[in-house]
Amino acid sequence: MKNNSTLKYLLVMTLIFTLAGCTPRSKIKRQRLGFAHFIQGESLRAANNLTEAEAELKKAVRFDKHNDSAYVALADIHLTLNKTKKAKAELEKALKINPDNAEAYFILGEIYF
Repeated sequence: MKNNSTLKYLLVMTLIFTLAGCTPRSKIKRQRLGFAHFIQGESLRAANNLTEAEAELKKAVRFDKHNDSAYVALADIHLTLNKTKKAKAELEKALKINPDNAEAYFILGEIYF
């Protein structure tokens, strides 16, 4: 009897998570995809291919909105392209996620001073 109720519980929880789109697997998959786009974006940024780097980094944050490093990288690209307002917005997002992000503060310092 206990196994039957445990099985029902697991089935109900699986259904709830599946319908909500919040299964642990899908979250991990999204984070991995986000990280892959982040790495690709950083590679393109290092090659000074800023347009494609920006596109990849935007994909990275679309998949993983908690990747503060991707927001900082986007800010750096915007700053390089003299889009200061966009750079500030990306840095604010990064600092909201991780208030201890030293690189975000460094870039903000470059903007303000």
